[in-house]
Amino acid sequence: FSGMLQESMGTSGNRESRLTGSNSSGQAGIARKFKNGLEFSSAISVNLVKMLTGDRASFWGVLGDASISVPLLRGAGEFIVQEPLRQAERNLLYAVREFEQYKKDFAYNIVQSYLNTLQAAQRVRNQAENYKRVVASTRRSRRMANAGRLPEYQFDQAVQDELRARDSWISACQSNANSLDSFKILVGLPTDAQIVLQEQELANLALDLQALTTGKPPVDYSGEIPPADAEVILLEPDDSNAGKYEIQDVKAIALAFQQRLDLQTLADRVADAQRKVLIAEDALRAELTLGGSAAVGQRRSYSNTRQNNAEFNTRAGSYSGLLTLDLPWERTRERNVYRESLLDLEAAVRSLQSKEDEIKLDIRRNLRMLRQYRETLIIQSQAVTLAERRVKSTDTLLQAGRAEIRDLLEAQGALLSAQNSLTGAVVSYRLQEFDLQRNLGVLTVSAEGQLQELNLQEYK
Repeated sequence: FSGMLQESMGTSGNRESRLTGSNSSGQAGIARKFKNGLEFSSAISVNLVKMLTGDRASFWGVLGDASISVPLLRGAGEFIVQEPLRQAERNLLYAVREFEQYKKDFAYNIVQSYLNTLQAAQRVRNQAENYKRVVASTRRSRRMANAGRLPEYQFDQAVQDELRARDSWISACQSNANSLDSFKILVGLPTDAQIVLQEQELANLALDLQALTTGKPPVDYSGEIPPADAEVILLEPDDSNAGKYEIQDVKAIALAFQQRLDLQTLADRVADAQRKVLIAEDALRAELTLGGSAAVGQRRSYSNTRQNNAEFNTRAGSYSGLLTLDLPWERTRERNVYRESLLDLEAAVRSLQSKEDEIKLDIRRNLRMLRQYRETLIIQSQAVTLAERRVKSTDTLLQAGRAEIRDLLEAQGALLSAQNSLTGAVVSYRLQEFDLQRNLGVLTVSAEGQLQELNLQEYK
């Protein structure tokens, strides 16, 4: 729809017969393009001319006109005409999908940073406990050396290990502070903001994953021990206690192909490219257009000498029809556009295929990493138990004079390493679960920013 109001003043003629007047006009119009390509436009205008010289007469003018254009060959049909609207709607859909994917990636990054910060805090606690154990061992070795029960060089070994423990503790504290600052920046807080992390979250997570470590231990010497020269058979990881997200890779890939928004967008872009090929092919055809126009009435102006009002008489109207034919003799530009559309279609297909291969690779890697970290959980759980028992027994032997301080220091170092590795395995396994759900396209974020995980038991 269109409308316009206009006021003008003008003068014409020589000095003796000059005419001066004002022209007030108003116009309303409508233009519409239909699905089949038909274009229709119509307008009606009314104006009032007031003469400011002579007899100062005034008169009305009225004019109505309409035109129509119908493409019969090139550019005709709903498929061609609606393409701009169709593509605009699809671009909006692509933008929504892209935003949803960004939300998932951003939420995953926050979870990753949060769990890594909790892991850094747990590493500080482990280093602090180890530092205390080493200090206690150093004090004991000093007293035993004073009593002649321990050589002086073993006391020096304890002091060196205490220095290393202090250095590792300070380094862990600084690393934890850096990790915490990075997390604050990620969630939009200043680095000097005071926040308290829920440290119990890591313990609860380890408790939730404890069921994964209840399977058959990878190392068991409780029963009958084979001879040393017997054949060693390497056992594959036991999947009987697999986690809830360790599903079959075939089902996982099929689920990802169904749920991944970016893959759906790439598939839709292939359809877009196919349509563009057809549209570019249509532009190579001849152009045949049927048109017509009609005008009824007449406008008035201050230079018009007929001092009477215009009449809206359809019998006195002006009507015309037109048929134009543009043969496809020169279509160089259209030909180049058509060739480019074919290349764009091939590129869209390759992008879709590349994304499918990338999704397969990511999902298979996620499932392998879940199995690996599950085995690491089992191994490090057993390693922590053995390291704790080793520290106690070595400390007892040292007090009895049957072990050296180096043995105790090595046992304490092994305990610290096992504790840190167990914490890392817990965090890594949970992050792999999130990453797998993200790659599957089933990890969603609510309007309130809450992560919503999908139960994948039916896909196991």
